[in-house]
Amino acid sequence: MVSKKEIKSLDFSTIEEYYYYILESYINGQRQQAKSLFLKCSKDQKKEFLFNQGFELKPETKEFFINLL
Repeated sequence: MVSKKEIKSLDFSTIEEYYYYILESYINGQRQQAKSLFLKCSKDQKKEFLFNQGFELKPETKEFFINLL
């Protein structure tokens, strides 16, 4: 689970900023970093990430994260 303390340690204010960081990592070619960040999320956080970001993701990007579940 990504805690509020961990979010703040990355200079983010919200979990949504953390989710954006995951996506930016993926988009910038840092697949291993995106995977690591995603896997730190709790099951509910992963669902929230996919639900909130899923409509905007390209199919191959969505597949990448779904395969990590």
